[in-house]
Amino acid sequence: MADPFLGEIRAFGFSFAPQDWAYCFGNTISIMQNQALYTVLRTQYGGDGKTTFNLPNLSGLAIRGLQGDFVNKPSGSETVALSSMQVPPHTHTLTGVNGRASETKAAGNLPGQFTKPTNVYTVASADKLTLPTTLVSPFEGGTDPHENRQPLLVLNFCICLYGVYPLRP
Repeated sequence: MADPFLGEIRAFGFSFAPQDWAYCFGNTISIMQNQALYTVLRTQYGGDGKTTFNLPNLSGLAIRGLQGDFVNKPSGSETVALSSMQVPPHTHTLTGVNGRASETKAAGNLPGQFTKPTNVYTVASADKLTLPTTLVSPFEGGTDPHENRQPLLVLNFCICLYGVYPLRP
């Protein structure tokens, strides 16, 4: 691969930043010691612009193309709480069988009675039974967030500190 551009970001599958590269963890950098890199990044990732500037912070973030948004404008959320506007109130029926779990009538992933230490689901008669609604409450949304991230593979994003200066067209 060609020599990297100054300020180029790459993903690395190993546990260290290569020579002349730095992790994209939002580090504060001295302008005096990294003047060329400062002319490329300026303060778009933070810093005071007089003595310091920041590297991008990609910790826990996914990279996305520009697509009309501004650079360094994070969006999205790792967790989301669903409300009743997103999931209308509804119920689920949990059906069990009246018999031992080892019997064939407990087939079809229906919960059956346990042989030891006690019978958890019991009813006097009936081959199949509908469990009380107190065991399966209606869902109406809530305030507890659920995981919203896609499956992921952790990589180290690093930025080139010393490379070919990128010329503007």
